Amino acid sequence: MTGGRVAEQTIYTRTTRKALEAVGGAEALAAALGRPIEQVNEWLAGREVPPDAAFLQLLEIVSRRR
Repeated sequence: MTGGRVAEQTIYTRTTRKALEAVGGAEALAAALGRPIEQVNEWLAGREVPPDAAFLQLLEIVSRRR
């Protein structure tokens, strides 16, 4: 991404945001995933894509809330 464009919503950012809501915040999500908060913030901003294993964890967190 260049030119300071805002990242578009992707399945990754939507799922990460839903998981964040499910656990109650970025710090809680990072702890649940065993990942640094900075990395979770990059996913939320759409600057990075979560690795497959982390994405599966995010899906599991979201599915538990339904």
